[in-house]
Amino acid sequence: MRERGGDGAGTETEHPDADRPGAGHADADARAEAGSGVLGVSFGVLFFFGFLLFATQITVALYARSVVAGAALDAGRIVALAGGPDGVVDAGELTAARAAAADRVTDLLGADADFEVESIDTNTGRAVVVVRAPRPRLLLGGGTLGSPTIERRAVVRLEQWR
Repeated sequence: MRERGGDGAGTETEHPDADRPGAGHADADARAEAGSGVLGVSFGVLFFFGFLLFATQITVALYARSVVAGAALDAGRIVALAGGPDGVVDAGELTAARAAAADRVTDLLGADADFEVESIDTNTGRAVVVVRAPRPRLLLGGGTLGSPTIERRAVVRLEQWR
């Protein structure tokens, strides 16, 4: 670095690249672009969290469908075992099985879930049960695509003791 002033008494020094052509433009360009990275990072973070929320919504919806399907199969198994040793389902056994299956569905899905025995056919040896539960929502607005409920139907074979 060299000192300014002819007698050497000056204390101000110049930058070593001050003599280079266009040296003053680098500072002007840096000032013109100052703060432009904040906008890009802000959009990137917003985009990331949007996709994170979307992926979380899908994961929770798939989990809820699996739980409702499992509850329907459990309820169907309870109804299918209602026949007892003779394999014939009478009104008392069916009422007790429906109550037990409804209790199981309520334990798994909560009080908002709906359970019904759609049919019991002793000729074909099948019981059909239907379970409905509200679809979970992550967003405060609650907008979901499709039906607001999840419905699963389970067809199970009636069991006979041997």
